[in-house]
Amino acid sequence: LMSNLSSFVGSPNPISGTFGTGKIQTFPSSTTFTVPTGITAVRVRVWGAGGKGTGGAYGANTAGGGAGFSMKTITGLTPGTAITVTVASIAGGTSSFGSYCSATGGSNGTSYYSGGGGSGSGGDINFSGGAGGDYDNSPYCNCGGGGAASMFGKGGKGGGSTYVAGYSASGGAGGGAGQYANGPVVGGGGNGFSGKGGGYYYSNTNG
Repeated sequence: LMSNLSSFVGSPNPISGTFGTGKIQTFPSSTTFTVPTGITAVRVRVWGAGGKGTGGAYGANTAGGGAGFSMKTITGLTPGTAITVTVASIAGGTSSFGSYCSATGGSNGTSYYSGGGGSGSGGDINFSGGAGGDYDNSPYCNCGGGGAASMFGKGGKGGGSTYVAGYSASGGAGGGAGQYANGPVVGGGGNGFSGKGGGYYYSNTNG
């Protein structure tokens, strides 16, 4: 979770608005943010936590969903005001900046289903993370995790055990690649705004 500390001036557009100081504060864990002297507005970016996968049936693995995202410009703040900052500390957890905006984490995978993506709420911009890859009960197949959302768009869906490649995303992170057991198989992560999701390589050494 990050916030820009500034005396906000210019357009209130959450992407192109002009800020005075340009300072950034990152919160790696839950805490209380006290509005500094001379600061009347912040722009907050919040991500939930990605979901985790689990061992599925038949020796396969399901995947977790990608984190949701929310961004909000908050004006009219009073220096000295304390705002509760919650940063997700477990897989699938929710992060928030006071009551202004929040983002849920991706759902965790279960024995037979991968998790869905998290979502943002309360912000000027809210996007959902990608779902984990489809699980089809194939023996020893593994699903790719969903990509996290960003200010530019949704996260990509993870690759399933029959559709190996991760799905691309228009603005968030690309989904991770799935893996099919009957190799050799090469699966790439889906394309995202700033790069690919994780890839996977598997080679059947038993001939």
